[in-house]
Amino acid sequence: MDFDTFKFYVENRERAAEHISAGRKYVVISITDPGSKDVEFVQDPNRVEVLRLQFSDFDLKRFPDIKKYTQEIKNDPFFKPWIVLFDDDFAKKIFDFYSKHTPDIGYFLIHCEAGISRSSAVTAALCLFETGNDEYFFQKYLPNGHVYRTILTYLDQNGQLLARCRK
Repeated sequence: MDFDTFKFYVENRERAAEHISAGRKYVVISITDPGSKDVEFVQDPNRVEVLRLQFSDFDLKRFPDIKKYTQEIKNDPFFKPWIVLFDDDFAKKIFDFYSKHTPDIGYFLIHCEAGISRSSAVTAALCLFETGNDEYFFQKYLPNGHVYRTILTYLDQNGQLLARCRK
């Protein structure tokens, strides 16, 4: 991928950890599984900041009972929170981070464990917001529908953005 023309770059955990910019300032949205260790990135003076998020790769349309299940066991003292559903709080953190850095950096490196679903959903939503086009990410990856829809719903301030998004 040509870093001189793209503002959003999707990667998996391992490749993101080894990423070094060729002279452009960038930020990272690091998405990992709940309870996993943070990614240890190699030193890079061009990396400005890292937003670290942990949430599960669940699409509520494909697993509609998962939300009910997580609510039922949330107060169980033996429950290990391995399921953390993406919600508006995560969408707000992502958009605040995007808004803070978009004028000053060359690109966003967005990664998840495999670099296929969660990271591409975040990237597709931000790209649609910024350019009106997310097709590349739906052709090359398998964006998590719940993450994508939640971000777009959060960003839909005037009701026009959702008309452009995939349902």
